[in-house]
This record gives sequence, C-alpha cells and structure tokens, in this order.
Amino acid sequence: MNNPHIVAYINGIILLIAGSYSFFSNPERPLTALIGPIVGLIIIAMAPAMQKGNRLIAHILVGITFVFALTTGAMAINSGKVEDIEKRQRRIAVFSTMSIACLGATGYYVARFINIKKSQKEN
Repeated sequence: MNNPHIVAYINGIILLIAGSYSFFSNPERPLTALIGPIVGLIIIAMAPAMQKGNRLIAHILVGITFVFALTTGAMAINSGKVEDIEKRQRRIAVFSTMSIACLGATGYYVARFINIKKSQKEN
C-alpha cells in the first residue's frame, strides 16, 4: 500500500474507538481517557495534508504517533499494577490496542520513508 494517509486514518479511528470505549466503560468518566480520541482526531485532521505530500505535516504526524505509541505502551505495562481486575483488564486491552496500532503505523511510515530515500538515490 502506497497510501500513508489511509494508514493515518485507520490509526486515528482505532484511537478514537479505543479511547471512547475506555471513557464510556469507566463509570468515573475520567477526562484523561479522552486523550486517545483527541490524538486520534489530530491524526485524522493531519491525514489530508499528508495525502497532499506535505513533508512537515508527515514528520509531525509520525512523531506524534511514535510518542503516543511509547506512552500507551508504558501505560499498558503499568496497568498490570492496578488492583481492580476489571479495571486492569480494560486498561491493558485499551492501552495495548492503541500502542500496537501506533507502533504499526510508525513502522509503516518509517519503512515508506526509507523506500522513498532508496528510490531517490537510485535515480
């Protein structure tokens, strides 16, 4: 697939769904649970610029995606310490889903950048 904006849309939608699930499944409705959907909306909003070939936006989007992957990965690991079993399982599932989605998207973006650089060197 040579459409990084589609990967950005899919990643953003995953973040929206996982974060919304986390927010609405928690009776306390913590505002921090909305960070995932907000990041998802930011990624979705940046995808059209990425589609048009805006390199600055593409690099910012990759940076945001990678940092969020690391953050949610750390949160998934730290969720193992939560006492409440239901809350622990929900947090691990949500944070792992978001982390895997962001790591996959980041991997795709980096591989694509490498392929573009290789093809430029060959020409």
